[in-house]
Amino acid sequence: MLRKKGHVTCAELAEQFGVSKNTIVKDMDTIKWDFPVVAFYGRHGGYIYTGDGTATLDRRQTQYLYQFMSQRAGDTNDEIFYEIVDILKVALADKRREPKMTNCK
Repeated sequence: MLRKKGHVTCAELAEQFGVSKNTIVKDMDTIKWDFPVVAFYGRHGGYIYTGDGTATLDRRQTQYLYQFMSQRAGDTNDEIFYEIVDILKVALADKRREPKMTNCK
């Protein structure tokens, strides 16, 4: 479903699989480490399949990019900029694995 549509909401996935939205969020938080999926929360949230458009960064690269972008956070009102900062922040908070740019909260 996600691969076919490109973007689906949590509610759509919950209905499709007959589970709660909480189950979808929990499961997607787990599988996003291994599949090209980006999660966006809020009014226009949902999950986006990124296909081959993913990049894996090592922890040092992620830390550098996060610091670089955080220092410039006041210079822009671009939503995508802040979504990327959030992706990096979440990736750095999870010390279990090397971060992928397909992670976010």
